[in-house]
Amino acid sequence: MIDNPFEFERDPKKFTNSLEHNRKEIDEEDDQQQQTRLTQLYMGKSAGRYGLLRKLEEQTEKLAVDRDLVFSQDLKSKSYNLKPDPISCHLKQFNPRMLEKNYQDSLQKGYKIRSILNEKKETLQDFVEKKREICLTNLNIITKKEETNRLEDFIKNEQESLQARKLYFKNDCELVKRFMSEVKSQADQAAILADKEMRRKEEVKVEVARILAQIDRLKLQKSKLQDEYDKLDKYRQFLEKIKQHYKTKFSEIEKDIVMPQSLSNYKKTLFLTGVNVVESESRSKEQLEQLQFEYKQNKMADIVIEILDAIEEGNLRNMQNQRDAEEEMEQRKREVEHSREIFLIHQKENEQRLKQLEKQYIMHEQYQQELKKQEKVDQNKLEFAEGENLDMDQIGKRIIEIYTDVSKKEQDPLIKKLGTDSKLLKSTLYSLERIVLELSDYKLQFLMKSKQDYLDAEKKINQKKKEQRQTNQKDEEKKKQIIERRRKKEEQMANFYRGRKDMRRNYPAEKVIVEQVVEDNDENDDEKYLQENYELVYVPSQKTDNISSSQQVQQQ
Repeated sequence: MIDNPFEFERDPKKFTNSLEHNRKEIDEEDDQQQQTRLTQLYMGKSAGRYGLLRKLEEQTEKLAVDRDLVFSQDLKSKSYNLKPDPISCHLKQFNPRMLEKNYQDSLQKGYKIRSILNEKKETLQDFVEKKREICLTNLNIITKKEETNRLEDFIKNEQESLQARKLYFKNDCELVKRFMSEVKSQADQAAILADKEMRRKEEVKVEVARILAQIDRLKLQKSKLQDEYDKLDKYRQFLEKIKQHYKTKFSEIEKDIVMPQSLSNYKKTLFLTGVNVVESESRSKEQLEQLQFEYKQNKMADIVIEILDAIEEGNLRNMQNQRDAEEEMEQRKREVEHSREIFLIHQKENEQRLKQLEKQYIMHEQYQQELKKQEKVDQNKLEFAEGENLDMDQIGKRIIEIYTDVSKKEQDPLIKKLGTDSKLLKSTLYSLERIVLELSDYKLQFLMKSKQDYLDAEKKINQKKKEQRQTNQKDEEKKKQIIERRRKKEEQMANFYRGRKDMRRNYPAEKVIVEQVVEDNDENDDEKYLQENYELVYVPSQKTDNISSSQQVQQQ
């Protein structure tokens, strides 16, 4: 098993020390990274231009530039100040090569060399200083080389340590991956085991439920057997009581019958012979009578058993009839309740329909009133002073008639003689036409407005009708659902009771009992006794609460 790499130290001192150690390692790594960066700068192309070497190179470059500037300035001053040599001028004329640029450059270089040679020679002190500077630079170069070697070694060591750390981290990563894979596999195994355990628990629960159900069945069976045992025990006790009672009763009856016969025979023998022959005969008679008594007793036992069986069958038949009557009564009650519920539902539906009809009647009245108002608006008559009620069309026709009459009257010679002005008539007609046009515009505007109001009212009425229709549809759907639900429930109850009827025992039909007049004789004492003590018969436990004792006696 691999140790968990994510576990922390439980000892607080060790844990703090480990944290400090890790912090120091991180600081050292940062310093090493900074040093490696500097070493890379030293090891680069511009590494040799740092420090004293760089300063020396810069100084030498500056000196060389200054010296070149001085030489160029001296040359220019000399070239400007010198007078032209006639010989050189003559030579230039005859030597064309002197006019070339390369030739002039070579002359300038030669002049520079001569000027350098003619410079002031350095002293011993200058030489020593130069040697000293060279020595210092060599020492500096040696130290820098040693430093570079040391830094290279440091870089190599750091690279090796980084590779070792990389390998260490790779190993740690593999260990962590292996640990995580093992944890995942263990988690999967735990999930599988948990699933198996859950299934086993469910199986155990099912088994326990089955065993409990079996225990309940056994308890019910035990209770049934106990009830049967109690019933049979009570039957046995009842039969023993009847047997003892009949034994005592029949013995008393036989004594009453035998004693007078024996006395009469004894008297006859004594009276006729005077010899006691009765004693010898009485023994044989007693044996015969005993046999007859035993036969009668056995026969009476069979009769009693038959009577008890008939009584039990009658009781069971009566109980079944009573149960059937109770079920029929319950069914009738349910039917009455169902019919009452249906009546209430129909009553509610009729009330809702009445309300809907009232609403529809009110809406119809409102609609009729709006139509009447609209008719009044559409009629829109103008009442003149003459008492005439004329529409706009009639007014227009009247104006046209007046205009035609006036145009005819203009041609009348009487009007010309009177000197009436036709312009005045035309202006009045024009004003009347303008009034008619304005009235027609007002009428159109009013009609458009009234039409819009009518359309809005019609939209509102249609919207109300639509909402009412939707509510009616919803109510009908709810009623259908309720009726369907009740129908299904009634079918379930009918199937349930039909099954109960099929499970009934088919007892024989009850026989009609004919009452017979029985004389009061000693032979019917046994039957009377059985009829009087009929209530002692044990019957299996069934619902007979609704049957009264008087009804039981009548049924017997």
